[in-house]
Amino acid sequence: MRDSYGIRVSGAGLRVDASIGSDDIKAVVFELGRMEQNNYQPPRPELSVAAFRNEEKVARGIGRMVVRAIEGKPMPNRSATDDDET
Repeated sequence: MRDSYGIRVSGAGLRVDASIGSDDIKAVVFELGRMEQNNYQPPRPELSVAAFRNEEKVARGIGRMVVRAIEGKPMPNRSATDDDET
């Protein structure tokens, strides 16, 4: 399952969407559990635990991106020559 996890980042623009996770149904069931009566499986979260353990690191990274935006610097996934989109 480890190899099924990855990241997705949208194209360059004023709004950037990013996500971390897996499309593998086994990984999704492992994370969220299965509540069916005949096939119950308790949730065994991995991503939420990792996010909690790295909360300060994530917050610092977001803070750096906010400062870059305020200063008018390009975001890491956006080249300096891209035109602004409105």
